[in-house]
Amino acid sequence: MKFSHKIYEKLIDLVRERPALYNCQLTEYKDHQLQKNIWKNIAEEMGLEDMTGDDWKKLWRQKRDNFIRKRKDIIYTKSGSAAKKNQQRAFI
Repeated sequence: MKFSHKIYEKLIDLVRERPALYNCQLTEYKDHQLQKNIWKNIAEEMGLEDMTGDDWKKLWRQKRDNFIRKRKDIIYTKSGSAAKKNQQRAFI
């Protein structure tokens, strides 16, 4: 399923507002029931009835992992190596 950039931006903002999903230094980070409830709330706020909290969690992880992979490619390019052809994509 393809989404518009506005959907991804909204998802990013909703996750950013909830540090218990990504900040492992918080005690709430290890509370799986709390995280499940947070993803359920995110699903409700996103407003797409056919997507559950687990679906949004999966989409978020895919986008986050792709971003991290791309960032590593940029950061760890060896000196003197040939330049890679970058494909510019919004939200990677």
